[in-house]
Amino acid sequence: RFDLRNSLYPLGEFGRIVDHMQEAERIAQALGDQPRSGRAFLYMSQHFWWGGEPHRAIDCVQRTLGIAQAVGDVSLVATAMYYLGVFCHTLGDYRRAIEVLENGVESLGQGVVYERQGIPGILSVCSRTWLVQSLVERGDFAAGIVRGEEAVRIAESFNHPFSLAQA
Repeated sequence: RFDLRNSLYPLGEFGRIVDHMQEAERIAQALGDQPRSGRAFLYMSQHFWWGGEPHRAIDCVQRTLGIAQAVGDVSLVATAMYYLGVFCHTLGDYRRAIEVLENGVESLGQGVVYERQGIPGILSVCSRTWLVQSLVERGDFAAGIVRGEEAVRIAESFNHPFSLAQA
């Protein structure tokens, strides 16, 4: 069901994506698989964001974050923080975006620096680039430069084209 979302998106079958994510969440709950339940909410948050429903998106990603923290899934915590940070940034809540993305970047120090976690770029690079954008919006250019240089170093060390371009 998670893989179906990647196939349905380019087809414009957005309603079906939510249906599959809701079904995936029901299955995960029935199996007691909290990490997959959290991932289903994460993917739903992305759909609601794209669909112009930011409050539903934030509710879903916060459910993901709660589940991920409860089960100690560092990768899912970091990914949820990335999504929440992006959502806060695009809503203009740069202070909260900085807080969330800083926490996400710090959690990435626990071993998931080079993982993509279902996003096009390396999570630690993408988190830093959104963090840089939020820092710049708040006028904190010095911190933005530091985080930007970190993003470039990570992207270069992995030689991942998308991440290099973003950094």
